[in-house]
Amino acid sequence: MKGFGRAWLLYGGVVALAAAYMVFQFLDAVVYGVFFYYITRSLHKEGGRIVKMKRVSAVGSLLVVVLPVTLLLTYTLIVAFTDASDFLANTDLPYVSQIKLTASEYAKVADQIDPNDILKSVSTNPDVKKAVQIGFSLIFAFLGVLFRLFLVLVVAYHLLMYGDKARAYVESLVPEEQRTLIRRYFNEADKDLNSVFTGNILMAALTALSASLLLFILNAFAPPTLAIPYPFLLGILTGFSTLIPIAGVAIITLPIVIYLTAQAILQGTLTSDWTFIATVLITMEAIIDAGLGLLFRPLLVGRRINPSLMMYAYIFGPLAFGFMGLLLGPMILVLLMNFLTVVRPEIRGEKI
Repeated sequence: MKGFGRAWLLYGGVVALAAAYMVFQFLDAVVYGVFFYYITRSLHKEGGRIVKMKRVSAVGSLLVVVLPVTLLLTYTLIVAFTDASDFLANTDLPYVSQIKLTASEYAKVADQIDPNDILKSVSTNPDVKKAVQIGFSLIFAFLGVLFRLFLVLVVAYHLLMYGDKARAYVESLVPEEQRTLIRRYFNEADKDLNSVFTGNILMAALTALSASLLLFILNAFAPPTLAIPYPFLLGILTGFSTLIPIAGVAIITLPIVIYLTAQAILQGTLTSDWTFIATVLITMEAIIDAGLGLLFRPLLVGRRINPSLMMYAYIFGPLAFGFMGLLLGPMILVLLMNFLTVVRPEIRGEKI
């Protein structure tokens, strides 16, 4: 019987490793799914009390978060493309006129090409074949991104729907005498993860509101030819930038300063307008980045985790795991700290 039991354990270990390997291939989708779960869980609970339908509440909670982000990104891309097109059309920069002429010549040639000739070129010309392969690679890469975004929503949806049942099932696998310990560990880790993730969103929202207000105020005192474009949009993007490690608000502030400097140089007013440009840089960094970060981030993000340790998690997480490390790093820190504070004393027979 012992040998038969070991065979079953070996079988279970192999299956568990295979399952872990499959999950690891889509670890980023799982991590982002957990993040979306935490930031929509409160909405889901409140929605469930109103509509009395758990599925509708789960889908609605995800849409409340996903749709605004999608619309914001779409609007940002449209604004960037439109302004870039207007800038190139109205600015006589070196080589721009030559690029326009070349593009128009290619358009004339393209109008005269027979589709059958294109098919023949694809099959016979190696350069054309390579270009087509690159095009398909880009299409498949885009579809891969969409698939992973779909997985993120699927993971978040199922956690909203069945997260409590999954947790209860895991607790049932633990021996009876250890269930109190693992339940306490899950509870404490859940509180910290909720504090970290919802705190980040609250911090981003506060930063977006403050940055928008500050940019509108700065525009009121801006020189007539040096206004900051799209202050509300830039304020919202500043809020999102707080979720990006290390760089943060500087990702938005520096392009604004570079844009204003370039405008002042083109108009020949840099010597008189440099004080306004410096004011924009100093106020954005001092008030939005340093001020809000020092005053509110410790209160909103990970209040039970040492701020220095959380800072290292935000730095080393992305370095080790890429962009998803921004979320995975704090997750690992939370799980480790709760193991040290909840489980380790119990193992050593200490009073918690």
